[in-house]
Amino acid sequence: MNDTKTSVDAQAALERIRKAEEEASAIIRDAREKEGPQLLRAARESARILSEELLEQARKDADALKRSAVAEAVKEAERIRAETEREKARMRDQAAPRMAAAAEEAERRLAVVLEGGSV
Repeated sequence: MNDTKTSVDAQAALERIRKAEEEASAIIRDAREKEGPQLLRAARESARILSEELLEQARKDADALKRSAVAEAVKEAERIRAETEREKARMRDQAAPRMAAAAEEAERRLAVVLEGGSV
């Protein structure tokens, strides 16, 4: 009778284990069917939000970089313009004495031509 009782207890234990495994399988199946898609949707939404935030930050960074480049270009253009003005003034200063001499020479030649001679 002891062997029969042990056998029945073992069978009952095996039956409880089988039921527990079936319940665990059902819970896992439900999780896969219901919670899995929900987690996937939540992950997709999080990824979309993060992507939008990163894109916005990239736009801001690009805009700041563009403004910086434009400001640097304007600064360089002003430097070149000032340098060009200085060079023009230097050339005018160097040319002024020569212009006066050239004007005097042209005036002298014109006077010779008007007086009837040739240059």
